[in-house]
Amino acid sequence: MTQDGDSASAPDGAAPRDAGEPWRPAYLDLEYIDPGALERRAGIALKLLAAINGFGVVLALIPPSPPVATLWSVAFNVGSGLLVAIFVVVAVALDRERPWAISAIRPLFAVLLVGGLALLAVAIADGRFRVPFDALFAAWVLLGRPYTRPMPRPDGRSIGATVAAVGLFGLMLGSGPLFRWGGVLDFHPSDLSTTLAADCTTHEPGTDLPQSVVVTYDWTWRSWQPFASGVDAIVLGWDGNDATGRVQYFVGLTPETEPGVRPGRREYQSAEMATAIMGETRSQWVWGVFLEQQRYRAGHVELRLRLVNGERPAEPLRIRATYVHEGVWRHDTATVACAW
Repeated sequence: MTQDGDSASAPDGAAPRDAGEPWRPAYLDLEYIDPGALERRAGIALKLLAAINGFGVVLALIPPSPPVATLWSVAFNVGSGLLVAIFVVVAVALDRERPWAISAIRPLFAVLLVGGLALLAVAIADGRFRVPFDALFAAWVLLGRPYTRPMPRPDGRSIGATVAAVGLFGLMLGSGPLFRWGGVLDFHPSDLSTTLAADCTTHEPGTDLPQSVVVTYDWTWRSWQPFASGVDAIVLGWDGNDATGRVQYFVGLTPETEPGVRPGRREYQSAEMATAIMGETRSQWVWGVFLEQQRYRAGHVELRLRLVNGERPAEPLRIRATYVHEGVWRHDTATVACAW
């Protein structure tokens, strides 16, 4: 028997084959199938992984609890969805006994093994658990015995499938550090510009103190990001008591603001940090910035403080404002003081 790339003769009793096709053992025209064969295991594993990953992509359409950055979720599931496409293409080619698909089995499943373990490690580091189906199936496949003799040499398609899988696993692994709230490509304090102002000069006739102090806060972003999600917060706090320690001004009118900016709202993800900041002043007010609606546009809020104690203050009215981004970082604006 000869086994070169162009022609070969079948063993006695084996079915004849066309030139250039891998040799398959057979007896009396009935093909012998090794249940532990590498190729058979690879076909089964790829179909199961395609179904599992495809279901995960569909499930990702349901908002998670607790929520995560939409851009992170989109990047991860785009990578997972494209992996499903590779699995389907290679599985169909294996069913048709294409040499390029057979040569791609070992390198492709080696990538799945390493990538699956890496995704598991990342999930555990984030306090989650992920069943590593890809790593488990990859180990099972790689323990199989090859059925094709000799194994075909890799070509452009087999190398392309493997390289694409490496890139997609890289996208899935990097999506969190890059796109999560506070990630490398998320907004940072240097991307935010804010202005705090207070009108402390408007007095009613015959009074020493203004009956109200109008405070305005404006902010703009220096960049933009798709798939805006999550909730920011704006905390406006003030101090300023009379000689007896009583509060001089309290919350008055809070005019309606633009869509997505809601007065009095503290929501996950920024609620904990906003609550801590509110404890830094004696009086305070908060707005929730719902980014899916506000979408990083320039914003404006206004608060009218009303006089509740007409005694002359023992200390100036000091007003400060803080912007909280996703509970990850805070941006403080310079304090404005009103003295009479």
